[in-house]
Amino acid sequence: MFAQTRERLTSHSVVAARNGNGGVLMANPSVLHNPDHYDPDWFVNRKDEIRIVKELVGRLRSGGDAPERTISFDGARGQGKSWLAQHLHRTIFPKLNVKSLYFAFDSSLEEDPENQGWYLHTWQTKPERTDLNQGMTSAFAADILLDSCIKLEARHTIDANLAERAAELVAPIRREAERESTGRQLYAFILDSVSELSSSFTDILERALLASVASFPNVLIVMTGRPPFPVWAAPRLRIDVIHWVLKPFCEQDVLSMLSRRNSDNQISLEQVMKKSHGIPGVVRDISLQSGGATKVSLSATLNWMLDVFANPQDRQRAREGIEALCLLKHGFREEEIQKMLSAYSEKEITEEDVEALEDLLTKQQLLKWDRESAGLQVDRAIRLVAAQYLYDEQPKLWTRLHEEAAGMYEEYAAQFRDHRDYYQRIAEHHRQALNNEHSSVDADIQTV
Repeated sequence: MFAQTRERLTSHSVVAARNGNGGVLMANPSVLHNPDHYDPDWFVNRKDEIRIVKELVGRLRSGGDAPERTISFDGARGQGKSWLAQHLHRTIFPKLNVKSLYFAFDSSLEEDPENQGWYLHTWQTKPERTDLNQGMTSAFAADILLDSCIKLEARHTIDANLAERAAELVAPIRREAERESTGRQLYAFILDSVSELSSSFTDILERALLASVASFPNVLIVMTGRPPFPVWAAPRLRIDVIHWVLKPFCEQDVLSMLSRRNSDNQISLEQVMKKSHGIPGVVRDISLQSGGATKVSLSATLNWMLDVFANPQDRQRAREGIEALCLLKHGFREEEIQKMLSAYSEKEITEEDVEALEDLLTKQQLLKWDRESAGLQVDRAIRLVAAQYLYDEQPKLWTRLHEEAAGMYEEYAAQFRDHRDYYQRIAEHHRQALNNEHSSVDADIQTV
């Protein structure tokens, strides 16, 4: 079963969230607050990322050698990928006289009227779109490109097919590419949350548009997402790429963000760092909750991080599964999932229950196969938030899960003598947590 799961998980390299009849899932309309909404006055840090973009724009404008004209920014849920993408689109590129097209492929990201772009959420909620069940097809791609033609004021026809629509969009960009480098207009295609798309649709999008524009000397492509990214065919998208991983914020960045948001904020910097682990989206969420309060709950933050699930029942199942597994950092297997779920729910869990949870979390890239540990791992950001939530607000459950994990790995140490030291270290790690020997739940990441 373990080998089958590894094969199933690796086959989910790029998966679009879909409903039962194959269409794209509708976004969750019940989110009470949305830290994803970009506010330029609240944007901090990311100086290195912006510097790289500016340097690349400078090379393109001067006609210099720029073999890498595609940049990918990746990171876990809440690391600020969409905020960076929107900051480039709304603030940085206009200052650099770069015409940018922004595409938001995360269905939970609702349209911001001030952030001109194409939003999957908006497309899904149009009345004339709700009866579509064919999902992401060539017609869907043509709809996206029509929106881009309108924004670039490119000459276009109403009933063009995908190939014709792509030619209409590319025409003005190609004309500018043929001009002298110092006078040509630069363009940026920003593909936000591109890893949310299905592999079949990324293939359609690449063949219709991206492979062509990626070869132009006046085009910069920015992609954001959670690994793994789409497997592109074009070298400009697959090989000649600047890869950049977004890191959590340091204390100074968090302090700067809090001071911009709440002048009357009573929660201490130490408490925010402890609860957020420097994850930008979590910091924003905590600040939105707190106001003049002295304590905040991470329960609402977990709900926000799981708003990628449109179905409330799926969201609840995902949350329960993540809470049950959040104390396990080291690559785990189905047997460990089954035991931790049983300890969490205090009832018998079947193999079918385990497989259903794996599929649910994998489709949203919240559970992945980790090659280094040869096991499964929960998305780091949501794992840390869930672990902190249990520690702060559900101490009995936190204790029960650590006790289950410690006993489980002690059994493995006795059963698998060739790996006894490895399992004993993990068991000891959970015993140390129970004895309050860890400075924070982040020790789950740093110890073994």
